[in-house]
Amino acid sequence: MGRLYDYARAHLATNTLFLFSSDHGAQWPFGKWNPYETSVRTPLIAAWPGVIKPGTRTDAMVSWVDLLPALVELAGGTPPPGLDGKSFAGVLRGSEIMQRDEIYTTHSGDEPHALSEPEFVETPEGAPDKTRNAINGRRGRDAKP
Repeated sequence: MGRLYDYARAHLATNTLFLFSSDHGAQWPFGKWNPYETSVRTPLIAAWPGVIKPGTRTDAMVSWVDLLPALVELAGGTPPPGLDGKSFAGVLRGSEIMQRDEIYTTHSGDEPHALSEPEFVETPEGAPDKTRNAINGRRGRDAKP
């Protein structure tokens, strides 16, 4: 990642926004395909000289579906209506603290019986129901119906 960032800084404009994200990581234990907090979090690193102060951290929750509307807005456009995502340009610029109150995810492991698992919701750090089943309200290992 560092070499790519250095290349971009050397060959693109000095005000280039650099975004890095990654997959959820290993499947087990507590990796992707389950409703645990470590499963629904992915890294998102942003560097934007003159806009984002180096070392800045935020608790704003951003989903990958939010990338398109944010990039369209930052490029000067208007995100088209009907997109699932929500622009987080304000979070990047520092004019907003929170992006959204909840992010939904699904459990859809590779086993046939897991294809109809319910949706789960992730709420901000410190919220009483950080990871709970959106259908029945149960948390963690008790989340399966």
